[in-house]
Amino acid sequence: MSPVPAVNSALFRFNGFVLDVAHRSLRHADREVDLRPRSFEVLAYLVSAAGRAVGKDELLQAVWPDVVVTEDSLTRCISDIRQALGDEGQRVIKTLPRRGYVFVATLVDAQPAQEPAAQVMATRDARHWPWMFGVVAVLALLVGLAPWRWGGPDSQAPRLSIVVLPLTSRDADDSQGWLADAVTEEITVDLSRIPDAVVIARGSAESYRGKAVDARQIGRELGVRYVLEGQLEHADEGVRLLLQLVDARRGYVLWAERIEGERHDLASLRQRVTATVANSLQIRLAEVESSRSRQLPTADLEARDLALQAWSRGQLVRTPQVVVEQRDLAQRAIARDANSALAWAALARSYNWDVSHRYLPLRGVTREQWLDRAIEASDRAYNLDANDPRVINARAFALALRGRSEEALSLYERAIGLNRNDALAWFGISYSHATLGHTKDAIAAGHEAIRLNPRDANIGGFYVVMAAAHLYAGDDAQAVEWARRSALEKPDFSVAYSWLASAAALSGDTATAQNALATFRRLLPQYTVTSFRAEKLCANALCESQRERYYEGLIKAGLPE
Repeated sequence: MSPVPAVNSALFRFNGFVLDVAHRSLRHADREVDLRPRSFEVLAYLVSAAGRAVGKDELLQAVWPDVVVTEDSLTRCISDIRQALGDEGQRVIKTLPRRGYVFVATLVDAQPAQEPAAQVMATRDARHWPWMFGVVAVLALLVGLAPWRWGGPDSQAPRLSIVVLPLTSRDADDSQGWLADAVTEEITVDLSRIPDAVVIARGSAESYRGKAVDARQIGRELGVRYVLEGQLEHADEGVRLLLQLVDARRGYVLWAERIEGERHDLASLRQRVTATVANSLQIRLAEVESSRSRQLPTADLEARDLALQAWSRGQLVRTPQVVVEQRDLAQRAIARDANSALAWAALARSYNWDVSHRYLPLRGVTREQWLDRAIEASDRAYNLDANDPRVINARAFALALRGRSEEALSLYERAIGLNRNDALAWFGISYSHATLGHTKDAIAAGHEAIRLNPRDANIGGFYVVMAAAHLYAGDDAQAVEWARRSALEKPDFSVAYSWLASAAALSGDTATAQNALATFRRLLPQYTVTSFRAEKLCANALCESQRERYYEGLIKAGLPE
């Protein structure tokens, strides 16, 4: 085990690599090795403590001193480092279970720095910042230095950087002030789970408690783009939370939400609030940042801007044209940076949506061809970044659509581990269980997805899976209800009408079945029962036997075989 180097060493050599802390460079055989800034700082810290076990808490405090992050951020950095160093066998950095990490490679020729390594990390050159902030949502945060100041409209405040101000309580005797504080804390933590979200720690946010400070001033002082503020009101037996998201540069209100609950069920209210806010803000912030990048001249767009646009495309509307636009943006991003995990995930997502929305006839391709491409693209994304929930979701859905639902479930559960309020992952769990014939599990996960994001622009898809699970379970009345809700939510969603027609026919409601089938055939005139069978959506024999009821209902409603 190598000796601990001098604190003022800034040039380290090990296993053919040269780590230059002063110039924030990692090289191997005259080749620059890319590392995200936070990952670089974790590596620099571990190297500077070579031979000593470094606890996770120590690393989190050293690299993220003023920002709320979870151990997932550290795990992701270690994963980045291992990939960059080719350290799958832990010959450079050894993991100490439940304790931390230790740098075990032999250091040679450590050279004195012009200034201490710790000081270099705290006075990093701002010219190295901009490239890290182009991803749609941002978990790695520039911290460990005093709050930066904006120098004008072109200054580089991190994208999606946000501070959650202490929520105020309007209770007369402030007996429920604890609830406002608890909700503030949970919203802060939940937002920090968004991939690459930049969230100012509670300690800094608390300095604004009770002060009437303009959001633009807060933005300048903390170096954030967004301010989330609000108040908790109590009246009789009700509780109401009013929130608004403010653009800290212009002072505009970008998003507002009102969530109401019962005073006797505050625990449930708190859980619903944090989940709704985290999911709604994630979508809203992605839209805002994508809109900003669309305002740039085409020649000025970088891979990060294109990937950002590609991922956010289709969040609200998924028409055939929108999916084509998403695919084009993702491919352009990949052409500029083949190592953009987000771009590859967005590309996979476009193929997934073509398949799930049955746009394949418009493309002149088969389901197998498009799923092959989806899995290939999602595998590329996963190999580049296996800790990004967006990447995990894209890959899992491709596998589920292919019928590899057990593998998909493992990935979705991993996504939930990274973000417990990931409504998309809960939907994927619901879908995967349905394709395995696990109707109770599918329904339970579907309810969770809907609870977490009841206003999802594409919630009609959530409802369809609920309809399918109930029909598979033999509960035709509930299947009709969920299918009807899907059709009402999204009138042009063709597959919703097929489930409504089948369930209604099985329950004896001939008029509803025939009306739904007529709408379905208008939207997808080429589809027959054979078309649905050819999709082979089930992952096992149990699901296939349950799905026969769906075909039976379609035939009974009048769909040609």
